[in-house]
Amino acid sequence: MTVNYSIIPRRGTGEVLLVREPGGWSLPGHSLPGAAEINADLARRFGLEVVLTGFVQQFVDEDRGLWFVFAHENASTAEPAGGARWVGPAELAGLDLAEPRLRAVLAEWFAETSDGVSPLGHLPWARAGWLDEVDAWVRERLAGHGLTATGRVEQSHSQPWSCVSRVATSTGAAYLKAVPASLDHEPRLTAALADWFPETLPRVLAVDEARHWLLTEDVGPFDEYVATAEHAARFEPVLATVAAMQRDTATRTGDLLALGCPDRRPAALPGLFADLLADTGQFLIGQDGGLTAQDHDRLVAYLPAFERTCALLADAGLPDTLHHDDCGAGNIAFARTRTVIFDWGESAVAHPFFSLRAFLRDVGDERARDRLRTAYLREWGDHGSPERLAGTYELTAAPAALCRALSWRAALAALGERRPFVYRYVMARAVRQLVPFAVELSEGVRA
Repeated sequence: MTVNYSIIPRRGTGEVLLVREPGGWSLPGHSLPGAAEINADLARRFGLEVVLTGFVQQFVDEDRGLWFVFAHENASTAEPAGGARWVGPAELAGLDLAEPRLRAVLAEWFAETSDGVSPLGHLPWARAGWLDEVDAWVRERLAGHGLTATGRVEQSHSQPWSCVSRVATSTGAAYLKAVPASLDHEPRLTAALADWFPETLPRVLAVDEARHWLLTEDVGPFDEYVATAEHAARFEPVLATVAAMQRDTATRTGDLLALGCPDRRPAALPGLFADLLADTGQFLIGQDGGLTAQDHDRLVAYLPAFERTCALLADAGLPDTLHHDDCGAGNIAFARTRTVIFDWGESAVAHPFFSLRAFLRDVGDERARDRLRTAYLREWGDHGSPERLAGTYELTAAPAALCRALSWRAALAALGERRPFVYRYVMARAVRQLVPFAVELSEGVRA
């Protein structure tokens, strides 16, 4: 059983909660599936009102698999129950820890919070009373649809780019998704897409544009599959649906841009790439885990060739349209009567084939990749021969990688310049995906 850990800060101090385990002191551990269960467990054990704000570190062990260290905000002023104690940075060195790797995590946490500010504490959903505001708003909006909440709104999961909460209703369940200002188009876009494609989107119950909230009805029981060779056939009609949506929205690009979708059409990408590379602070150049100075120079030198690639892509005859940059198996629900595609926050107006690349990003099986790529490209057969479409798909490799980096930049914008722990290195990793294209160019020039 995998044990994850939680950092619970003491309000107004730099201390965190530790508990005594047989092997030494530890952060509170748990093996629960979701934020609501974790929050409730910590409240029961320690008498503290906490809200999960995201994970700040992750590890992979051969025996334990993947495990996380989560961060919470603590709205309580009471002393903890259960024999736990508050520990500050001065005591860390003298403590025996049951899990030695937590020492580095705690040291970094204390360094990040030396000014008394929690790294994720400024997120809207970390604020005390936020969930009560959500609960009141959700109940009112449900009543407008003749629905009744049969329980409290409970947090489902949280990251810097979104917080999802669930409420049981008289007919099933509903979900509230909150996003930061950098992704504020998602509620508007999802509502519009639900109007245009009601069979493919969750039913939207309400939108609060000022607070960037989206309330949707549960799609009901559904199955999830990983896109392996065994299950590839299940995803072929999904990709056909994506292509059909793209062909439709190719006539609605003005509407999509007006809804706030970022403009990542091929003509816009070279300028966006240059702007991204100019913001050097986010790449931690020369630091451990950051981008090397050599790689940054390579990417800058690659800009003219990248612009030529984008020009070829723009001239390839495919229309600019809706692109779902997180169009993977994890955002597809095979419900009983329909297949639903959700989580449209990382969408843009872009080349349609970027969505195929997004889908194939996590498909490791080469047979499945070939089958799904062929199935999707077949939907665009009136725009060229299979060979021509395959060639156009190859042109999208670097532009789609840049689009993904831009999605990460928007997702992390809520953190500002202060990006703690695992989030600190995301942009360096994202732009590093473009380095092979720059290296290939430089080696070709030398040859």
